[in-house]
Amino acid sequence: MAHGERRHERASAGVVTVLCLLAVGLMTLMIAVTAQAAVGVARAQSAADASALGAALAGEDEAAALARANGALLVDYEARGACVEVRVVLGRAQARARAVALDAGVEGYAC
Repeated sequence: MAHGERRHERASAGVVTVLCLLAVGLMTLMIAVTAQAAVGVARAQSAADASALGAALAGEDEAAALARANGALLVDYEARGACVEVRVVLGRAQARARAVALDAGVEGYAC
């Protein structure tokens, strides 16, 4: 093997190393973006759950206050009897939740 061929092989190893590091970096970035989106959806759902429970017990004003306390915005509120459904937005994520205020002796799903 000639001396010039070895120099060419060393250069290609450097290129392969850089490409592998770039691929690992891109995969890490994709995982981080996906994880951030999943956390946003979970936070929006928690805010919706809290808002729905507050709405079932104290009405729309309480639902809006609980959404704000969780960093979200109440965008939809619907009450049907004792059943309440809310929709909140937190950043790009949105979530819905239902809750019902039942007497202690009532069992089952009321919505």
